[in-house]
This record gives sequence, structure tokens and C-alpha cells, in this order.
Amino acid sequence: MHQILIVEDDRINSLVLQRFLDSDYSFDVAYSGHQALEYLERKKYDLVLMDINLGDPSLDGVEVLRRYQKTAKNQNTPSIAVTAYAMMGDREKLLAHGFLEYLTKPVDREVLRQNMERILSNPPH
Repeated sequence: MHQILIVEDDRINSLVLQRFLDSDYSFDVAYSGHQALEYLERKKYDLVLMDINLGDPSLDGVEVLRRYQKTAKNQNTPSIAVTAYAMMGDREKLLAHGFLEYLTKPVDREVLRQNMERILSNPPH
């Protein structure tokens, strides 16, 4: 079973993502960037679903991604940006930072699952 880390500071949005994954995946939930980094130090994940605005301007989703990609355990772990940012250029900017996909909230369950399956079936090395 694939190991997924959900990084989402909003509890309702987190519950929505958890329901979308339900019993098909094993997942942990981090409610802050600091908690996400703690999880990523302890455990290897197959995919990270990352909110960008985590309530701490010094440790947003982009910074969490940058930091965990420097660790040996999760260096190649792919990440999908799941964000309310939907302005022109946001997608390109986040993909340039290293996210493999960009999904805007509210997230469509089928779009999320299709992107997850595509990435999980062909993970980066």
C-alpha cells in the first residue's frame, strides 16, 4: 500500500483529502510545515500532497519541499501542490520549484486520484 503524507493546515481541507484517499492508501497528516518535516525525517513516503500556504510565511509548502528534497530518505519523493493559489503563473512557478503536479482547491476527487496514480505508477528516481 502506498504511503502518502498530507500536509494541510486547514483541518476541514485535510479531512476532505483523507476521505478522497480512504482505505486505498496509507497516510499521515501534518498540520504544519514543521510537523511535515518531522514526519519526513522519520518515514519514507511514496507521495506528498502539499498545501502551499501553511500559516507560517517562513515555512510554506515550497520551503518544506526544498528542505525535504535535501534529505536522503525522501530526496526523490514526488509532491503534488494542492493549493488555493490560482493566479496566472502560479502553476508554472510551483512546477519550477519541483512539484510534479498542481491542483487547485476545491480539489476534484477524480483529478486528484488520476494524478496520484500517474505519479505513483512512474515515480522519479
